[in-house]
Amino acid sequence: MLTVKRLVPSKGCDLYLVRTPEKAVVIDTGMFHCSPETVETIRKELHGKAPDFVLLTHTHYDHVGGLPAIRTAFPGIKVYASAYAAYVLQRPGARKVMAQLGLEAAKAYLGPDAVLEPYDEDLLFADEIIAEGDEIDLGSRKLQVLETPGHTLCSLTFYEPEDRILLLSESTGVYVDPTWIDVSILTGYEQTLRSIEKCRALDAETLYVSHYGEIKEVTANEYFKLATTSAEAFKDLVLSAWENGCCDEEVMEACRQKIWQTKVQGHEDQPVAAFDANTKAFLNVLRKEFPDLAEIRD
Repeated sequence: MLTVKRLVPSKGCDLYLVRTPEKAVVIDTGMFHCSPETVETIRKELHGKAPDFVLLTHTHYDHVGGLPAIRTAFPGIKVYASAYAAYVLQRPGARKVMAQLGLEAAKAYLGPDAVLEPYDEDLLFADEIIAEGDEIDLGSRKLQVLETPGHTLCSLTFYEPEDRILLLSESTGVYVDPTWIDVSILTGYEQTLRSIEKCRALDAETLYVSHYGEIKEVTANEYFKLATTSAEAFKDLVLSAWENGCCDEEVMEACRQKIWQTKVQGHEDQPVAAFDANTKAFLNVLRKEFPDLAEIRD
């Protein structure tokens, strides 16, 4: 039997602990500012034992920020990630951005005077590369690896076929309510739709979503249908604004009013600055995929 538990060591920080009778694996590592709480929570859940390894869904700062602390607390622990994730973790520029965003998050959650001690960047690396079709051995169960780009190029999803449990990447969105899923599309709109369809086709029974937990209000099929319609609605809002001659700042304001203020704010623990950053990236994606509709007025 496989069990999944969402761990929330501190506000704004979450990860998953997946267990079988034989092994325990941590999926993602949360943010850097809550690393001590993350390590303590894992130790408490495992009664002082170390997890067997870490799986990374992608390399955003709120998913890998706790990695140095976990490596320090559990020496020799192996970290599994996609090839592109491993590449990103080694890039000095990416590490700099992770540190900066981690500090901004700390100030948002802990207060403007928050100060973070530097972490050892050399501990940001993957030991093992995993890809589409690989299986993660958990003893009596196996996790199948699926590549699900759209939110990032390195996004991975994990599926346990016997119990039909699907641990989703953010490419299939973050659940808000039965009317909306916040699908944060940073690398590809069509990529995202393909990733959603790939996951839907598995016919999973139980879904676990980053930054939310287990989906209980809707069925798996309803979830993926809603993810698709939410992504399409966001895309249509932007393209319609461009068709009406709006500049990017006007498009951004329309997105704040019609999506962040009415759908996301109060439901998801996301500041408007993060929403704006994601929306700007989405506009760049749509400009490439729909060039004929992306004529921007100055």
